[in-house]
Amino acid sequence: MKKIIKYILINVLILTAVSNSQIKLPKAARKSDQRYRVALQYENNGRYMEALQIFKQLWAANPTNMSYYRGVKNNLLNTKQYTAAIEAAEKMLEIRNSYYIAADIGEIYYKLDQQEKAFSIWNKIINENKKNPAAYQAVANSMLSNRLFDEAIQIYQQGRKNIPTNTIFLIELANLYSSRIDYQNATEMYLEYLERMPNQYSYVESQLIRLAKNIEEVEPIANIIKERIKNGKNIYIQKKLLAQLYVNDSNYAAALKEYEDIDDLMSNMALEDQSEWGKELFDFAGNALRDGAYRFSEQAFRMVIAEHQNSPYISRSFYGLAESSYLQKKYSEALEAFQQITINFPKSTEAQNSWIRIGQIYLDHLNEPGTAKEAFEKVIQNFSVSDQHFDASFYIAKCDIRAGNLAAVQRRYENMLKMKNTSDLVIEKTKYRLALLKFWQGKFDESLSYLDEIIDVKTIIFNHNKGFFVNDALELSMLIRENLADKKILESYATSRLLVEQNIYDEAIKKLTELEKEKPPAGLIEHILLMKGELFTETGNYEQAIDVYRKIVKQYPDGLKRDIAQKRIGDVYLQQLKDKQKAIEEYELVLTKYPKSLLLEDVRKIIRKLESR
Repeated sequence: MKKIIKYILINVLILTAVSNSQIKLPKAARKSDQRYRVALQYENNGRYMEALQIFKQLWAANPTNMSYYRGVKNNLLNTKQYTAAIEAAEKMLEIRNSYYIAADIGEIYYKLDQQEKAFSIWNKIINENKKNPAAYQAVANSMLSNRLFDEAIQIYQQGRKNIPTNTIFLIELANLYSSRIDYQNATEMYLEYLERMPNQYSYVESQLIRLAKNIEEVEPIANIIKERIKNGKNIYIQKKLLAQLYVNDSNYAAALKEYEDIDDLMSNMALEDQSEWGKELFDFAGNALRDGAYRFSEQAFRMVIAEHQNSPYISRSFYGLAESSYLQKKYSEALEAFQQITINFPKSTEAQNSWIRIGQIYLDHLNEPGTAKEAFEKVIQNFSVSDQHFDASFYIAKCDIRAGNLAAVQRRYENMLKMKNTSDLVIEKTKYRLALLKFWQGKFDESLSYLDEIIDVKTIIFNHNKGFFVNDALELSMLIRENLADKKILESYATSRLLVEQNIYDEAIKKLTELEKEKPPAGLIEHILLMKGELFTETGNYEQAIDVYRKIVKQYPDGLKRDIAQKRIGDVYLQQLKDKQKAIEEYELVLTKYPKSLLLEDVRKIIRKLESR
């Protein structure tokens, strides 16, 4: 919903801006611009004769306008009026002596199957302008419009011989070779360009990665780079390219080896700027960590720690190691590592983040809310106000919820709303948490009051920084309003949600099962069953979770949550039962049975990722 509202707002602003800019244009110019846009639309829709008529009228009124000429020429070609197209190009050439217009004439003759005439015109342009890059560009573009790829390559090669500029046409040639899947020449061109223009590293890297994806193989390109490394050409840059190719191919073992070499090279450079020490290894470790390649991220973090004691990346490397353990659910190991960071780097950002992680481990995985609360309080006590302060405050509230101290939770939220310089995100999150608190307590009117503040459309439209929790607020608001007539059932459901928040799963499942037997309204039953499925998954009862989700899919054909339930079946097979093939089968049912689902894109990404393994 937030995205939709922002999308509408942006389009309103764009339309307003366009409207304002048009008001400033003279009436005749504004009318021509409108007609030009109509002609383009006709052309894009294949209505070439209608487009041609408008372009002819526009060009007649403004014969020096290249866009109008192009419209006439292109649509004469679209309607196969080649003789008229030649006449149009020759007329424009008299008005504007341009290589591009001259090349157009050659292009038209080629379409007339007069190839000898076409090449004669193109060759004449080149021969009379051997030192002018624009001439080669014009002829090559004209050839490419006729799919003469090899001939265009020859033109650019001729240009490189005739014009003594090292970088000229390297990119054009590289892109042409790439489009022809000629990885050998494409790679050579990109590498030669990079050798002469080292500041274009990012561009060349992206192009080589794209080329590797097109040919679905990294090694042919990697081998070319390795040959350059053997010849001693720009070893640092070449190895960095090679490493990134391997990273994008998920070959972290090979990538790490290259980054080790890069680190050695940087050490041998005797860099005076210590801020660069260990940087490449650290960046690789972070990327591997984000990609879930924990073994390699840990190796890289340990290398930074072992080899670069004075590097500014030391504390972050220790944190990366701890984070790796946390993400692998090695909570005891992670806890010890995070605690060590708070001792060794007590005032660092990593220490602040470590206290958050320590609290999360005690709260979510060791079920010790009291100890967790102490960790979160360290963030507020020992560090200046930051986003982590508010994160810690929300976590402290969770600890109090877990302990059943709802009055303390309310006080904390209300105090957070009174704080100065609080971001819109924190304010909305706090209001939403207050709405949930009132909902759990059965105070539905008070809950709706907070939800209405979040959903206020005027506030969202005139302040694009708001609307973070609109979707959540709408869902809870609709749930309350649609089920207020059955207040006792709604109160029981709200209590069940509080039990879930307090990690009292068995009692929550029992209460939800009782609620299901009371035949709640259709809108509420899906929420009840989805929550039961989540709880069965959380408690390790995976088959029961699947059964509950299938019940939603099969027994409630008019339900609004069937696509969610179907996806969750796939999630259980993938994440808990580790059955990849069955997971794909279940995910594909989301695509076939619910073609209008908002989950389609996410599901497609999951399927593509699974099938590529």
